[in-house]
Amino acid sequence: MIIKNQTEKAVFMIDFKITEASENTKYGQVRDSIIAAIRDGRLAPLSKLPPISQIAADAGVSLRTADLALQALINEGYCFRRPKKGTFVAAGKRVVKQSICGVLGRIDPVNFPLHALLYAGVMEASIRRNVPTLTLPLPTGEKAQGGPEQMIRNCDRGREFNLRGVFITDRNYYHYGIELAKAFPQKRFFMLNYEMDDFGKMPANMAAVINDNYNGSCRLASRIFGQYRPKTVSFLSHALSDDDITYLERERGIRDTAKKGGVKVTATITNAVSGNRADQIDFAHEAVLKFLKKKKTDFIFAANDYLAFGAKKAIGDLGLNEKTKVAGYDGINLPLEQDFPTVKVPYTEMGRTALEEMLDPEFRMPQIVKLQPEIIMHAKSRGELIR
Repeated sequence: MIIKNQTEKAVFMIDFKITEASENTKYGQVRDSIIAAIRDGRLAPLSKLPPISQIAADAGVSLRTADLALQALINEGYCFRRPKKGTFVAAGKRVVKQSICGVLGRIDPVNFPLHALLYAGVMEASIRRNVPTLTLPLPTGEKAQGGPEQMIRNCDRGREFNLRGVFITDRNYYHYGIELAKAFPQKRFFMLNYEMDDFGKMPANMAAVINDNYNGSCRLASRIFGQYRPKTVSFLSHALSDDDITYLERERGIRDTAKKGGVKVTATITNAVSGNRADQIDFAHEAVLKFLKKKKTDFIFAANDYLAFGAKKAIGDLGLNEKTKVAGYDGINLPLEQDFPTVKVPYTEMGRTALEEMLDPEFRMPQIVKLQPEIIMHAKSRGELIR
């Protein structure tokens, strides 16, 4: 299909070759056809491209596909867009836009230390790879002005930055991230840390980099069973959002390993709500006090370290330190007095890995990448960890 377009700057022709048999996407084929016209001189510098509707009609693609092709050309510096004027070929050599990435989540090291560790990993890798990190505003409502979607579009419309992808560090924005990924299929989106039940619903340009919660629990339980020889164990947890299965996978690992080792799992002690770290410690303390006054168990596996701290305090209050032991999970900000086994999750490594995968053209999406955690049996008084 040939397009002839007369402008004040130039007369140019575009030969669109769109085929279903190509491994390239349709918008990628439209993009390549326009690039070919730019490179061989059919599209002169500063010449105006036809409107999206004309490109879509002549290439035999949808308006959405044509728009994605033009946006890709803008991101790569072949073209630029002037508001209410149209899309133009860049003057002279194409402008190479600075690659950047975005983070969607709460950055609050005091109240959300886990999110801060994920962010630190992204930042570390972004500095090393010269891909600056942009903190996206949190969504406040559907299509709200100044929200993440508008900021991404502002980057796309400008001539300076190419936002390559977005990292989601908060499970509360997972489903919003899916909608963003659908709105910007040419960008890559990564969910960090949280293991969601509906990962299968992620679009083709989305992936997850998470901890191997199940295998971490299996390895921890194997070490515990070999060292402490418990006959009965219990699991201590609290509820997460309906689609967050992080703690369920940790519990499943304990139960499966116990079944293989002939160890009885007596009960799951759980709270219907979560809360901050103080709330979790208080809940665990009260729940374990109540539980151990009625039943016995040799070992309590907690879904996280805060719950383990509360359980440890309850065990001490009842004078059962020699009869009942406890283990945690997460390994966030381990204090010097931490004296129970735990699983140290590689939070910063998740951020580093996700950024590297975002930049790797060979990384296939969608995909779930699971990183292996580290088993820590206890800590000495000087903070020297024994693994």
